Amino acid sequence: PLLVIPADAAASLFPGLRGQSPYAGLLPQMSPAARVQFGFLAHVDGRVRLQTVHPDSNPWLSDLLWRVNATLGAPLLLGSQFGPYSRTHTVQDTLDEACRIGVDGILLEDHWISGTALRNGRGCKHESPPQK
Repeated sequence: PLLVIPADAAASLFPGLRGQSPYAGLLPQMSPAARVQFGFLAHVDGRVRLQTVHPDSNPWLSDLLWRVNATLGAPLLLGSQFGPYSRTHTVQDTLDEACRIGVDGILLEDHWISGTALRNGRGCKHESPPQK
């Protein structure tokens, strides 16, 4: 998984981080406090593939992360591919795959589609996953 976080929030979660990681090229170690709260986002060794976002270079995503923080209490998004055999080449492919595997929600460009909306069939042309 890929953790996307504002650059100015990264220092408290990743004390060993030197500089920024705008291209997800670093695997910093989470702080012990961050592991308690967000350890489920990390690899077994406590490292996370990290992308930092700065408001000067990506104002839209930086703003989105701070809005997520206001709503959920943490300015971060988790990104992941659907899997090595996924065939997500179009928006509809992505929605169908999200429906199939039962995600909590999906962000496509500047559109958020909740898992509830996916399960209720909006955006899915195939059957929805079983309820969790």
